[in-house]
Amino acid sequence: MQALVMLAMLLGYYEFVRTYAAGIDTIEQTNAVAPCLFVLIMSFTAYRCIRARETTIWSPVFLFPVQSAVFFGLGPLVEVFGNPVTIDFLNRGAIDMRPDELLRSHVLSTLGIFFVMLGMWVHMLLFPNRWRRSANVGRQSSPIAKRVPFDPAYVALALILFGGTFRHLVIMPAQWGMIDLTVAGVLTALGSIVDVGFGLLAILIARGRKSLLIVFVVLWPAHVFLTVLSFAKSAIIIALLFPVIGFFAGNRNIKRLAVRLALVAIVFAVSQDWVHHGRAIVLERTQTINEADYSERLEILFDYAVNRRAYEQEGDARQGWWTRLNFSRVQAFAMTAYDTGRPCNSLSTAWMHFIPRAIWTEKPILYGPGLAFYETVTGNSLKSFLGLSIYGDLYWQFGWTGLALGCFAIGLLFSMLAWRSLSIMETDDFMRVPLVLIAFEIAALSPNKFVVNGLVGPMPIYIAYSVGIAFAYLIYASSSKRGGILLPGAKQTKS
Repeated sequence: MQALVMLAMLLGYYEFVRTYAAGIDTIEQTNAVAPCLFVLIMSFTAYRCIRARETTIWSPVFLFPVQSAVFFGLGPLVEVFGNPVTIDFLNRGAIDMRPDELLRSHVLSTLGIFFVMLGMWVHMLLFPNRWRRSANVGRQSSPIAKRVPFDPAYVALALILFGGTFRHLVIMPAQWGMIDLTVAGVLTALGSIVDVGFGLLAILIARGRKSLLIVFVVLWPAHVFLTVLSFAKSAIIIALLFPVIGFFAGNRNIKRLAVRLALVAIVFAVSQDWVHHGRAIVLERTQTINEADYSERLEILFDYAVNRRAYEQEGDARQGWWTRLNFSRVQAFAMTAYDTGRPCNSLSTAWMHFIPRAIWTEKPILYGPGLAFYETVTGNSLKSFLGLSIYGDLYWQFGWTGLALGCFAIGLLFSMLAWRSLSIMETDDFMRVPLVLIAFEIAALSPNKFVVNGLVGPMPIYIAYSVGIAFAYLIYASSSKRGGILLPGAKQTKS
């Protein structure tokens, strides 16, 4: 509630400046001060959440404010505080932006975030018993999860071995053109369960299962190295974050968490240059950002490491890590396009995501709208992607009304996902932890995407796994009543 009040006050400040600003200087001062205030509001909100309930670190309740502070508070500040080389680089880009357009972009993202948080708050008001129930569970396992005859360590190892093998030997080779195979979206998501496995392993190690440390030390660096070869920042960050959060879930040490998160942030900042270098080289060679096998990617990475200074000589002064956190220009472009009668229809393919490829064998490959957006903005037909944000996307399609209604609905969704994630982690229901990963990625990554690939795309996978694991639990519960396998030492109860 406090965050909503503070965001409303910030929106009032924006509106006052837009209405009564005496000149460009006032607008430029607002563009410098208001995002700083926004970062403070979002950081305060995230801190309050994790102090009140540590398990919120797994959920959109914590992740969304952090994500918002980084990409819609810190990021746009590069337009004001970036060094001259960086500002010149931005101004030479495909999108021109005036100070008043930057201010309008701030209003767009702040208003969208306000309605997302309003939706989350309304869900908590409408279903208070759900939130209290999961809060009062404590560390007790859920009744069904408690009967499942699997040591959590076996679950973690299964997720790591199966997910890692499927990801690095099937999914990645298929995406990189190494094998002639189209992997269904639901199956693609299975590759991410390897990160769930490492997060679960970290929880167990932090709780005293020190014998698992050697497994973690051997397998996790190998997974991170192979993930680095994907040249995908989001995949690298997820691979780093899940063990960090897992260790925190096991020991609840906020100081250690802060240090590890700082290290992840440093890795993220440092990785941006060579990730974009790798993508640029692949794009130059193949006219796509994907089609390069493991050996080619390793060669590109090694070449960059050896000749780093030569590659960075021209761009040393440019704050590339900062410009890549900035979505204000693409948002301004989308707003201008809508205002001039050129709306987009990126949600037109949303229904296709809910039809499995096994049923619709001729289902087209669903590329993200970022591919067409890149061509629209740059006029370049190269197969590259340009991100927008859910706020820019909603405005581009439906204007201010669509932004408000759409973000409110997204807030309800985030709150439902958060409640489910809290319930799973607070009851040690480890078989459902993959649902936590999906919700984690939605909250952390989807605001920087279009609605269709950031929010709609992952939901069929979330629903399918929820239904599948629920049936599995029901089948197991039924077999247990008929004398099925119980945990060692457990006693059969008579009905």
